[in-house]
Amino acid sequence: MGRLASHYGTEERYGVLRVVGVLCTGIGVALLAVGSLLLVFGLLGLLAGLTGGVPRGKLPFSDGQMGALSIFWSLGFLASGLQFLAMGALFRLAIHVEENTRSAAQSLEKIRVQLETKGENAGTIFRS
Repeated sequence: MGRLASHYGTEERYGVLRVVGVLCTGIGVALLAVGSLLLVFGLLGLLAGLTGGVPRGKLPFSDGQMGALSIFWSLGFLASGLQFLAMGALFRLAIHVEENTRSAAQSLEKIRVQLETKGENAGTIFRS
């Protein structure tokens, strides 16, 4: 049986996961920005509704109701923005775990080779 050789490469791997992680992070930041703006406008609408507000013409909702609806939507945007940020962080974490595991395998292989050159029986570390 030959040894596994997949841990010898030093190039960056998983380009698609890196792109997906960056996209998730970007979408999360955009959703957080939209959610923050909606929250500010909702709070302003609630305050305008509490102070009497400005006549809106023939709209079926008052300022306070529009503010409450805006706050409700902003909470949805903020929650999904946090989820996208967490998903992007998990993609980066998975890539880092793989890189560290590969680095540990390379270090163990170097130790095994050094022990073999000294005449000690290190045994096989990697098997296919």
